[in-house]
Amino acid sequence: MGSAIENKKNIKDLPKYKKPKRNLPVRLPKQSRIPKDVLLKLILFTILMFTLPFIVYYYTLDRFFIGNTTYAALAAAFTANLVIAAYVVVAIVEDRGDDDDNTETNNKTE
Repeated sequence: MGSAIENKKNIKDLPKYKKPKRNLPVRLPKQSRIPKDVLLKLILFTILMFTLPFIVYYYTLDRFFIGNTTYAALAAAFTANLVIAAYVVVAIVEDRGDDDDNTETNNKTE
């Protein structure tokens, strides 16, 4: 019977570890870059999502629901939901516009 040391492989017999080559940063093709108008819409709706509920809260608290914070908070929450719904509608309309452009180019090539 051999000893445990004899049964182990010699370290020199193992394949050498090769360091991976340093890759250059991956550049995205032009088709997968995010268009500027999409980013601008996202920034606009982000700003609206942050500011409009505060504006509505304090405006309704001061003008309509004098001192009643519950109703003013509900109005602000409703405003936030309106901003989200508007963003979804804009995204759907934009997506449908892209589909229409694709079908027109496909019809021209046929």
